[in-house]
Amino acid sequence: MDKIEEQRILNKIYKENDIYKITNSEKPDFIIKNKKTEELFGVEVTKLYYNPSSARLQEIPNYTHILLTNGIPRRDQGILNPHSIYVSINDEWKYLGETIGQKFKTYDDYIFALIKTIKIKSQKAKKYTKLN
Repeated sequence: MDKIEEQRILNKIYKENDIYKITNSEKPDFIIKNKKTEELFGVEVTKLYYNPSSARLQEIPNYTHILLTNGIPRRDQGILNPHSIYVSINDEWKYLGETIGQKFKTYDDYIFALIKTIKIKSQKAKKYTKLN
């Protein structure tokens, strides 16, 4: 994720104004100062993925096409699978093509991915600038 996207996400929650001053940083991504209390706090922006295969599928341009053309690499086998796409038109199924996907996730899968991501970020945060 580039800095522009991180800034766009941050701006959904915090915007520089009479109360907050926002400074770009790297570890954490942003440092925010409350102008009234002088308190500083860090903000780390991250995306949540179920696993590395899911991240590649969402973030690598044309990854689905690459997999359909070259096959699914060993690291993604059993996680990502080819699927045929059909649509019903006038009670008749029409074949549209092939895609790559993974099985639907459960609520517990979401929770597990979130907890794992928080643990990883917490470990990395130990090396960040010390803030409130």
